[in-house]
Amino acid sequence: MTKTSEPPSAVFKPSKWPGMIWAVPVAAVLLVGWLAFHAWAGRGPTVTVTFPITGGLQAGSTKIEYGGFDVGEVNEVHLSPDLRHLIVQLDFISSMSGHLGPGTQYWVAGNSVDFENLASVKAILSGPFIGVAPHPGKTVSTAAGLEAPPNPSPPGRHAVAYTTVFPGGPSGLKEGGVVRLEGLPAGSITRVEAYYVPATGEMRTQVDFVLEPEKIALYGQRWNLEDARPQMDAMVGTLIGKGLRAQLGTTIPVVGGKLLQLALSPGAEPARLIPGNPPRIPALGGGADIQQIIRQANEILAMLKRLPLGPIAGEVEQTTSHLAALSNSPATAETLRQVSAAIAHLNDLTRQADAALPDILKQTDATIQDVQRAVERIQALLSAEGLRNAGAANTDLPHALYELSQAAESLRELTDFLNSHPNSLIFGRSH
Repeated sequence: MTKTSEPPSAVFKPSKWPGMIWAVPVAAVLLVGWLAFHAWAGRGPTVTVTFPITGGLQAGSTKIEYGGFDVGEVNEVHLSPDLRHLIVQLDFISSMSGHLGPGTQYWVAGNSVDFENLASVKAILSGPFIGVAPHPGKTVSTAAGLEAPPNPSPPGRHAVAYTTVFPGGPSGLKEGGVVRLEGLPAGSITRVEAYYVPATGEMRTQVDFVLEPEKIALYGQRWNLEDARPQMDAMVGTLIGKGLRAQLGTTIPVVGGKLLQLALSPGAEPARLIPGNPPRIPALGGGADIQQIIRQANEILAMLKRLPLGPIAGEVEQTTSHLAALSNSPATAETLRQVSAAIAHLNDLTRQADAALPDILKQTDATIQDVQRAVERIQALLSAEGLRNAGAANTDLPHALYELSQAAESLRELTDFLNSHPNSLIFGRSH
């Protein structure tokens, strides 16, 4: 009998892959790792800045701005141990590396309205932000923040200096303010000085400023930046001859910050660029600021207060009552009726005169023509035969003919006048 062989035994070999159930956790770990690496690789420098105490700064939401772009955010905010300052940790984007060196300035902006900067109005709605003025170099990890934005950068070395003088005080003009040439930002104010003139008893304000040729384009020409004074003086002098004057202006009408405007003023008195060091540009007195408007309003109110308004009101009331009595009087109604009847009668006379006038004028014109022809025939007869003798009867004849000719001319003038003024048949000739 044949012996049957036994089947081989199964051998368990564990898989090297842990199973699909582990795919999701592994993918999550990889994703977290990639995000962590990306955050680490994109992280920029961190700077700790000490600010004066101010409200509105919040970790994770307050932005850091440079030139209108977000370059980081506030990571942490806490009070200093003496409770007099805020210690704020700023996290920047990686592209700011190498730009936060010594001299970099930080300040809090947008926590109050500044009408010279319209961006502050927007910041009131969105909250304050940290402003930064970068400076190249290795990052300085600690810094002291400013209480206010830094002053604008000084004018360039090619700037050309001028001055002007306004009556009254400075009216809000400040050093660093904008100078506009016909609306174009063309320079900045370098000095503002108010002074009193004892001889006239007046306050005056001298404003020194510069115009920068790089901000003003020359059509068909180029500035000589090494010596721009001759070209700038020629341009300013020409514009002054056309009415350019220095004026006070505002960034926003009435309530905005003050600036210096160089603008054409129609009807301005003839003027020129006044020589000096620096040359002086003629100015118009005072701008239309809120103080001037208030002063004018007060003057008008004072004038109204001096008027005898009580007696005037009484007279007006008395006149109104008298007119009301007249309008209700039977005599007034009868007078108006008679006037209406007279006007109707006058209209009838005018229509009758207009209807009869063409026939009258036609007959008058025919009569004039007949008389004129008779005069012409008699004159021709006398010219052909001449006068035989100089008797009295013969000498009276030319005079009679002359009178007849004059009468014909008068009739013709009468006809022309009636054609132009037909109503004179009724109303007579006006003088």
